[in-house]
This record gives sequence, structure tokens and C-alpha cells, in this order.
Amino acid sequence: MTILAKLTQLEKDDAGVYFSTPCTEAEIALSLEQSQVLLGHNLPEGYVELLRISNGVQIDNAVIESASAVIELNTELRATNPEYAGYLILGYQGNMEHYVFNQAKKAFQTVNFFSVGDVFETYASFNELLSGIVNAQVC
Repeated sequence: MTILAKLTQLEKDDAGVYFSTPCTEAEIALSLEQSQVLLGHNLPEGYVELLRISNGVQIDNAVIESASAVIELNTELRATNPEYAGYLILGYQGNMEHYVFNQAKKAFQTVNFFSVGDVFETYASFNELLSGIVNAQVC
């Protein structure tokens, strides 16, 4: 079972996974364009797959942000803190962790909420990141 199928089942089972309305293809196209123009790169493919199912997701205390929130958050952070220039923040868990895409390493990571250079976990794909979040959050 894929992680997106597992999340869908957990959401149906009311097991701590909360979906939002899926993005339309037009909304995804607009988000991809905004990401390219404002952030200088595309949204990760796995994240775009999630948007087709849910525009962001809450997994217990962990949140993967909506497309508009990802673009807004990263635009604001990059304007005020150059440390975030090489990262795309996709979500968070409270004020403990950020879920990011590290552009230089082409890897998804769980990092310290207050310092993206403090890496807790590294994943090869967005789906592996989601699996890690589910394993940590859902009993």
C-alpha cells in the first residue's frame, strides 16, 4: 500500500489524519508557477501528488501545509532570513520540527524548527518523509 493510500485509509478510519479539499489542476498549475517565480524552483513531485488528494494534511500533531501556505511561508522566510534560501519548508510539528526539501542535497529532511542546519532525519523522497511522519505520529 502506498503512503498516500495509507493516509487515505487512516483519514477514513478517523485515525488522526485530517484531509482538506484537494487542489484542482488549475490551482496546482498556479502554485507551480508561483513557486517557480517567487522561490526559483518547482514544488516537489510527491508534494504535488498529495495536493491532488488533499491541499495539505494534518497527521496528529504534524502538518504538511497547503500549497498557498508553503509559497507564502517560504517567500516570507527567505526575505528575512537567508539561512532558508536553500530549503523549501513544507510543514512542521509544533515548534519542534520543520519538514523541508533541501535543494542542495535533493533530499527531504526533518530539521530543528529554529535552525534548518540541525538535521534530525533525511529521506530520499516526499513519500518517505510522509511515512516517517506517520510512523512517528500515528500509533
